Amino acid sequence: MPFVSVTRIHLRGFRHLPAFVAWALRANRQVVRSAGFQGGRLVAEPPLGFWTLTAWDGPAAMRAFRGDGAHGAVMPRLRAWCDEASVVHWDQDGPDLADSEEARRRMVADGRLSRVDHPSPAHAAREIPATATLRPGPVLVPRTGGQVVPTSRRPVDPYPRRATLARSDDAAEAIVSTDTTPEQRREAAEEAATATVETADADGYEGLGIDVQTDFYD
Repeated sequence: MPFVSVTRIHLRGFRHLPAFVAWALRANRQVVRSAGFQGGRLVAEPPLGFWTLTAWDGPAAMRAFRGDGAHGAVMPRLRAWCDEASVVHWDQDGPDLADSEEARRRMVADGRLSRVDHPSPAHAAREIPATATLRPGPVLVPRTGGQVVPTSRRPVDPYPRRATLARSDDAAEAIVSTDTTPEQRREAAEEAATATVETADADGYEGLGIDVQTDFYD
């Protein structure tokens, strides 16, 4: 019986997005290699919202991942970067991962708010958005011994990895540029959000060499 964990965060400003993208890539590379991870999916809520849907052998496996590695390192930063955050868990009978609408339904009905340093009015009122547009990304496939599981279980990434990363870099540059209008920065944030989930293919992190000084964005 898989243990399902769904998280939602909303960044409080465009300036936090480049650092978040870098840490998201690190954390997702970590999760596919984590003991007890059964599979997952990333979902974008443009322009600044992000969801994760993951299935585990049990809550202990999920907690071990949560507090370790890149994910454990970025969690304190998320409190400052986000103005909304919530989580919901449940035990699932079947092996199929819930889709984004099922995740939203459960989050609205049973979700628990996480602490953030700068809560939005909705977060302060303990409200979880029920109508925001969700854009499902590719699934995350567990690895065994550093190898990708059989090809028949792998998702198909419709975008070449290098092109997708270039799109994310261009969007991040536009977000922090002083020469762009608010509307251009909003469009860039949406592009970066979409590009982030598209780079989540299980073999899409090799050779990234990400080394971002995230304190620059704090």
